[in-house]
Amino acid sequence: MTLASAQKSFLFIIFTANVIGMLAAWSDSSWGAFQIGLIWLPSLNLVLGFAALFVLAGIAKKGFGQHLLFSFGIPVLVMVIDFLVLMSMNLHGC
Repeated sequence: MTLASAQKSFLFIIFTANVIGMLAAWSDSSWGAFQIGLIWLPSLNLVLGFAALFVLAGIAKKGFGQHLLFSFGIPVLVMVIDFLVLMSMNLHGC
């Protein structure tokens, strides 16, 4: 596996996981949506970021610093987008 294909796979996995999570939050639209959007998705993105960091550094056989921005920059950006989408939903307390 090349570094470029690993990066594309990471982007696909994180995009798919967050779309599924946001669809679950949208279908709930109550306190469960907050739990999904503010606890579970950020935790998932953190785990995916660590996994990507180790996999990308292992494939490239270089240090972690080179892949740190990609491995955690993308998940942080996705978390911000998830938060903005969650806040734009018509959520209620029941």
